[in-house]
Amino acid sequence: MLQDKKWRERLIQVDKEKNFCFAFAPCKGAPPPSDAIHYPPKENVIYEQHQGYRAMLAEVARVLKPGGIITIIDYGNDGIYDGDTMQAIYRHQPVGLLAHLGKADISAAVAFREVAAGAKDEGLEKIYFDSQRHFLQNLHGDKIAEKLIALGYDKEQTTKGYQRLINSNQATDMGRLFKIMELQKQ
Repeated sequence: MLQDKKWRERLIQVDKEKNFCFAFAPCKGAPPPSDAIHYPPKENVIYEQHQGYRAMLAEVARVLKPGGIITIIDYGNDGIYDGDTMQAIYRHQPVGLLAHLGKADISAAVAFREVAAGAKDEGLEKIYFDSQRHFLQNLHGDKIAEKLIALGYDKEQTTKGYQRLINSNQATDMGRLFKIMELQKQ
């Protein structure tokens, strides 16, 4: 986070009541790379760096044969995030990130732009990127749903389930929120 024109990193600490909380301290490492933030950087906006992408991509590139493809499906976007992409869900409800530690499902949106940049460094080329809606429509998901119904699956549940996967009216609908990226080893 940029505060008073100085980069700060977010840390987790324990408060006086022995609860976990966030704090900001002067940044000990390098500031975020220019492709991960807006220019000029906005004050008091969290910019995340995802250190694990490089290690994951290096391992994929090591085991993938030339011409092999990896498909990544997750929620995220292909741009720059303003703010915190971390979320916690406990008993099907959003909760504070540090609440219910060890019991809540904690996840972060994928920064597909960073994945693509790191992939290139590992000899992996981005060959596809789109929304889940378009991905499933391109695979003729409607025909697959029809086939499942013909095989005896419940028509209402199958139709409703497919619609849930491709809906894209709201920003939180799965068809819009989830993205698919395919990388191919050169």
